Amino acid sequence: MHTVDELPDKPDTPSNFVLKLRKHVRSRRLEDIRQLGSDRVCQMTFGSGEHEVKILLEFFAGGNIVLVDPKYCVLSLLRSHRDDAKGVATMSQHTYPIQTIKLRKATEKNDFRKALEASLAGPTGKTTLKDAVAPLLGYGPQVALFCIRRAGLDPKRREPLGSDCNGGDCDVLDLLQQIWAFEKWIDTCEDTPAAGCITVDDQGQYHDFQPLVDGVPITEPGAGMTRLDFATFDDAVREFFSKIQCNRAASQITQQENAAQKKLEAIRRDHALRIENLNKEVGVAERKANVLQYNLSEADAAMDSVREALAAGFSWGDLEEMIAE
Repeated sequence: MHTVDELPDKPDTPSNFVLKLRKHVRSRRLEDIRQLGSDRVCQMTFGSGEHEVKILLEFFAGGNIVLVDPKYCVLSLLRSHRDDAKGVATMSQHTYPIQTIKLRKATEKNDFRKALEASLAGPTGKTTLKDAVAPLLGYGPQVALFCIRRAGLDPKRREPLGSDCNGGDCDVLDLLQQIWAFEKWIDTCEDTPAAGCITVDDQGQYHDFQPLVDGVPITEPGAGMTRLDFATFDDAVREFFSKIQCNRAASQITQQENAAQKKLEAIRRDHALRIENLNKEVGVAERKANVLQYNLSEADAAMDSVREALAAGFSWGDLEEMIAE
């Protein structure tokens, strides 16, 4: 989700879903926009009071756009889905499962330490530090890897971390310090936009985009990659997708030109084949004419014989049998 410099192209005829959105949103002002908890759901609130409606943008699975009223009753949506195992459904005229949203809360030291120790206490070689930390944070494996590396720890480590800081073994505390620093950075993003960057290869092709956490990318560029920094993460995302869109448009034009060129070449080959066949027919006709010209008297005699036979009452079938004999 990002801002744009200009409105993108849109079809001449809007879909039924777009018409539904226009009916409820067009005359209302955007009052608020926010992320719900730590989940990949963005809520946009239009209007206020009894005229309030909300658009929920889901950035997971196949993606979704859900229009709800102030009580989160679904008025319309792009894609219905349900999870019978969890007892939730996102469907028209149903209450949106707002209770499933993951709330963002600060990582508590003792709870994190106990959960991490329990995860790493299993059979040796089964769980890495990265695999153990990722589900405890709720920000995804890339953020877990980012915090682990900034703490100076090995993400592939499989042994329990030391937690006795009095004895000089402060691995857990070092990791927690980096996690708390990341969570503090997230809090500051609500008031101050984060910087962003795009990873570019040596051919100038864009590969991915990501925010900069205190000037450091969450994932370091790989070999042969460089980094383009932007003042805000929104600028980086807008530039990334603008370039992708331009490349896609250029690719479509190239494909259309190639298809037209192939069609033209096929027409040329067909014309050439037809001309060649006509020339062959002309050659055969000329040879037949030359044969008749050189044997004109014999041809006249044959024609006279046919006329006499027909006058004598012979049928065309009798003539064919006579000629065959």
